[in-house]
Amino acid sequence: MPALCALILLVASCRKQAEQSEQANTVASDRHAVPEWKPVPPPDLSRCTRLEVTYWPSTFKTVCARPDEERLLNDAERKLLESLESPFVVDDVERIRAFADSIALASYKGRFSGAVAVKPVVHVACYHGSNCMTSVSIAGSTIFTRDGQRFAIKSSEGLEYLTPQTTPFELRVNCARNLSKMWNGMRRFAERGQGYPARDEWCDVLVRHERLRRHIGTYPVPWLTCPSAGEGHSHYAMNPNCGADSAGDMVLLFETRAGWNQHGGPELFTFDHHDPQGGCVLLNNGTVEFIRTEEELHALRWR
Repeated sequence: MPALCALILLVASCRKQAEQSEQANTVASDRHAVPEWKPVPPPDLSRCTRLEVTYWPSTFKTVCARPDEERLLNDAERKLLESLESPFVVDDVERIRAFADSIALASYKGRFSGAVAVKPVVHVACYHGSNCMTSVSIAGSTIFTRDGQRFAIKSSEGLEYLTPQTTPFELRVNCARNLSKMWNGMRRFAERGQGYPARDEWCDVLVRHERLRRHIGTYPVPWLTCPSAGEGHSHYAMNPNCGADSAGDMVLLFETRAGWNQHGGPELFTFDHHDPQGGCVLLNNGTVEFIRTEEELHALRWR
């Protein structure tokens, strides 16, 4: 009997040691395990009734994020933007709904820690009545929530032009950015030794090469349309007198009415897309200018 008891105790001891070893291995394994990826849904702002929008570092620097964009505004417009202090209150139902819908389409990209280091940033506090539901920060194509989540923007529609006070200037700047993107496409094409695309197919060429560059056959090319011009496939025309080796201050592309593969001179230019009236012009050196008068238009180099 004593031998049997000793054997039982020995088996129990061995079993306990095995269990302890297994527990230790499990803890060590858990310590080095990769956390399970659990996508988080974007904030639900469907009940939002008011937005408070703050531009950082300032309203002017948010609208004109790059130094070269400042030239698109005259002194009076610059002073106006500098005088506008945020936060701006947005209570327009359609603007709020568009904002909420765009947030709902964002895709989860994981957590972040610390402050948003890039600029400019648009901070948006979202209210239902007097209660602040949540807040988000928008920097480029990324949305940051106050609880440390990060989302990628799928559609900027509804996230731009939130405040009526700044919308005309944001539309102008985005129109100029479209022309800059087209200039990049024209230069990439010219670097292949073929010069600029032919005057009667330049839109087709830019679209085709952009789709090939992105390896997406149906990639939309929204930068062929002015964001404030309404419907149309393209709101820009090419100056056929401008080649890849022309003077840097010669007009290359400019705003016109809706069409496709349009080309010509100042007779095609339109002042009607923007408020205050005017239109954007791209020079052959990549500079974009905002033209306000007929005198300014005809003072440009067209030949």
